[in-house]
Amino acid sequence: EDARSVAWDSIGGVDVVMSSVKSNAFSIDHTVGARAAARAQHHRAVRAILSSGATIGVVESMWQVTTCEEGSYFKELVREAAEHNYATRYRVVSPHRHGGSEGRPR
Repeated sequence: EDARSVAWDSIGGVDVVMSSVKSNAFSIDHTVGARAAARAQHHRAVRAILSSGATIGVVESMWQVTTCEEGSYFKELVREAAEHNYATRYRVVSPHRHGGSEGRPR
């Protein structure tokens, strides 16, 4: 279900919320407009998790999320998460260690 449309108050406490936002447009070979749209979609998913009140929020993304806009977008996410009492952790995972190419089925 789309995390943005969940009425979090009506379902009580949530332990974990996960999101896998389509983020391939963060790559430099996409247009500025496509990168901006990907960033906006990603940010909406992060805000939905923050508003959920979940103990843990997980967002699967491309590593370029940490470097886009010279790192300022990721710094904004870290700041926003901290305002909601979340600690931010990230880890870059190589796909060859987890079943093959980037296009693997999920």
